[in-house]
Amino acid sequence: MHSQVTHQHLYNPHRSTLYIVVLTLILGALQLAWSTEFSEATPFLLSLGISKRLLSLVWLAGPLSGTIGQPIVGMLSDRCMFSYGKRRVFILIGCIATVMSLIALSHSVEIVETLLLPFDVSKSKVNLGIICFACLGIYVLDFSIAIIQTSSRALIVDVVPTEQQQIANAWAARMIGIFNLVGFAIGALNLKKLFPMLGDNQFKVLSLLLKDRPKMRH
Repeated sequence: MHSQVTHQHLYNPHRSTLYIVVLTLILGALQLAWSTEFSEATPFLLSLGISKRLLSLVWLAGPLSGTIGQPIVGMLSDRCMFSYGKRRVFILIGCIATVMSLIALSHSVEIVETLLLPFDVSKSKVNLGIICFACLGIYVLDFSIAIIQTSSRALIVDVVPTEQQQIANAWAARMIGIFNLVGFAIGALNLKKLFPMLGDNQFKVLSLLLKDRPKMRH
């Protein structure tokens, strides 16, 4: 029994509060992306002409990413053998995908119109392309968030000793709550007026601001 405890503490030594705060910061920062999607994506999709019936199918992305994406990510990260760390690789991939999908989603109109500009495409088909692109962006964004969430929670289990797991989970809950409040509070500001150079609507400005959100460091 003593040898097992010694072996555990060799790889998972007692962690300082600062270490745990930094470790769980990514879960809080992730809520900024989620709160932006939650508050801005629905009115944005409706403005594109998506029906409420289709909108409910689009938001299946959340449950699907949780029931399908998270178990797959967990299994793959368990088997990952990268020297950088089996969880950190997936967190990095998830962060890049989240930032890119959020920016692409908020700029769906400009991206699709630019891509279809060289072709003689009717306005109705362009609008259909914008809707399809935006719907795809929602799914990519939700699955990207699931990658970060799964890997970050698994990393807490990996690097924090058993006797500090409750403390780490408590800090994770605090971060999620705090950043949820911050995210929705930021969304209530007139960001278009504060940062006119970042975009012509709230969604675009939020997306570009979030690309510089905190990354996990150890």
